[in-house]
Amino acid sequence: MGSLLCLGVGTHQTINLLSGHSEETSNNLAEVTFETSDVGRLRLYLESRGVQTGQIIDVPRSRHFSLTDPEGHHIGFIQYIGEDRYSYSENQLSSRIIHAGFVVQDRAAEDKFYKDILGFHVYWHGG
Repeated sequence: MGSLLCLGVGTHQTINLLSGHSEETSNNLAEVTFETSDVGRLRLYLESRGVQTGQIIDVPRSRHFSLTDPEGHHIGFIQYIGEDRYSYSENQLSSRIIHAGFVVQDRAAEDKFYKDILGFHVYWHGG
């Protein structure tokens, strides 16, 4: 899958639209990536909690690793290097993204991962 369009959201977030559809998931969401201040320490912490992670990939101005959550959703974590983030562009959608969600079958497993291990908070759940 290749990137078709990158839409800026504020100075720290983007939405990357990809071509193609993956048959391994029932949705069209390829990955949700969260920013962290230290990708190496976060990866070590997750592994100490029994979470399998991918290798850290270093690219210009950032470091990134991915993993799969308990229900198979692709999650990434990125650390930006330096102050140069995204710049505003004609594709600017909003000032920030405040919600990303998944259809969940096993809420207890997802809560253990997102709430207990990552410390995230549920903003909304329902049908």
